[in-house]
Amino acid sequence: MGTIVARCPIATAKALTEAGRLLVSWSSAKAHILEQRPLRCYKCMLVGHTRPVCPSGTNRGGLCFRCGLDGHKARDCTGAVRCVVCADAGKPAAHLMGGRDCCPPKTKGRVVSGAQTTSRQGSRQALEEATAMFS
Repeated sequence: MGTIVARCPIATAKALTEAGRLLVSWSSAKAHILEQRPLRCYKCMLVGHTRPVCPSGTNRGGLCFRCGLDGHKARDCTGAVRCVVCADAGKPAAHLMGGRDCCPPKTKGRVVSGAQTTSRQGSRQALEEATAMFS
């Protein structure tokens, strides 16, 4: 049995969840609305910002999402489940990094050329730098 995620207008999503099922060809599937996930940075794995404007000096981007160690991917992991972010924050860490049970402290802020700023000019510059990085 598989899973499918469908993007659709809100009215359509409400109608599908009220019906409870979605018919696709000869198959029928349960329908439910997914919970909204918090904005998460995949560099430091904290919530409240994204990679281009990450205020953290910590780079956890190459760590395994399952055990938190470097050098392998989660699909190949045989280690115990451990969230490095929550462990570093002194919270329970027996869950996947970035999973539903993961609730690291929120961080807000932007780093522009090494200085933290919240001005429009700084935000615009951060956006330009992020655009240049991914162009």
